[in-house]
Amino acid sequence: MKFKVMLVALIAAVITLVPGCGIKPTQSIAQMTAGFCSNLGTVNASLDAFNATLTAVPQTHALGVKATNDLAAAKKLAAPLCAAGATVTSTQLQTLVPQILAASAAIVAELPLPPAQQLAIQNGLVLAQGAVGLVGVVEAQIQAAKAAQAAQAAPAASSTSAGAPQASLQSVASIRATEIALTKQIDASTDTQAAIHLARRYNQLDANLSSLLYPQVATTDR
Repeated sequence: MKFKVMLVALIAAVITLVPGCGIKPTQSIAQMTAGFCSNLGTVNASLDAFNATLTAVPQTHALGVKATNDLAAAKKLAAPLCAAGATVTSTQLQTLVPQILAASAAIVAELPLPPAQQLAIQNGLVLAQGAVGLVGVVEAQIQAAKAAQAAQAAPAASSTSAGAPQASLQSVASIRATEIALTKQIDASTDTQAAIHLARRYNQLDANLSSLLYPQVATTDR
């Protein structure tokens, strides 16, 4: 299952970046870069604040330090695009954006963000990818990262469903809370395209929830 999710992420990235496929840009490279970096900057500011909170608490200090270092690496990847006065080429945009989104998505997937804050940060990354004409890359990357973490936290195959780890229960609660928030956004949306995009995210989350609740079924789907 982990392999299939990661494969979907790769296919989504390739389709949208190959010339002639996916969404064709209607803006200049400079305009797309500016939109991407603006939204990424907002996401990074939120992650900086959350990481600082984690680092200040002894119980989460190690996680906060790791997330801070991971975010610094992601910012370094983005520097050629987002540094003041940078001149960006289409090749740089096509090469670096997927790497930056993957690094950011991995950080978001690992952090114990409150559902509302995680949704806001994910929406920021979605806006960043949309600024450069990409669709679905962030969502697929976050799913892949969460699937990898779930696989690491999964109990031994011989254990029974009654012994499901607390981490799985927390994952289910987090997914349900995010689904509820998405439902409210869909109901309130007056933009058809935005509502469709949110609905797709809801369906993706629902598939994740099913794989957590019914792992026996999920493991047979290879």
